[in-house]
Amino acid sequence: MKVLFGFLITFIFFYIFSSCSSINDNDVTEPNITTTSHNGINYTLTIQANQFSQQDTLTFDFRVQNLKPYIKKLYFTNQPELCFQLKSKSGDKCVKYPNINLPAGITHYIKPGATKSFNAISLFKDHNGVLLEKGDYVLTAFLGNSNSPKLKLFISLY
Repeated sequence: MKVLFGFLITFIFFYIFSSCSSINDNDVTEPNITTTSHNGINYTLTIQANQFSQQDTLTFDFRVQNLKPYIKKLYFTNQPELCFQLKSKSGDKCVKYPNINLPAGITHYIKPGATKSFNAISLFKDHNGVLLEKGDYVLTAFLGNSNSPKLKLFISLY
């Protein structure tokens, strides 16, 4: 009976340990999405891939989900709604979009439990139309007017 009990305990421990490891592995293998929460709001940045050719188009989605029991207000004065930058990992190349402030004056109201999506599409070119060099970059995206934290994903150009 003690042997059977010991075997059962060992089996349960092994099962729980292996399940936790597989959960952690799944979290690590999500290079195309990042999420953070701040003050009852979930912010999620998603891209279609993390490796691109220089001729590809970068498409991404920045979602705001209101977890609060009341309406969340996003107000944009002289800032665009969605801002992002591509910066080389070495830090010597940086492209910011948009590179100017716009008189937006837009307000979004997000109901409790609702999600608002902000989307962007960009070529891998600087503001002079020159293709970015091959290499590793950090994509940072955020809502203008300090409406969100900055979310980052790593991408490679080949």
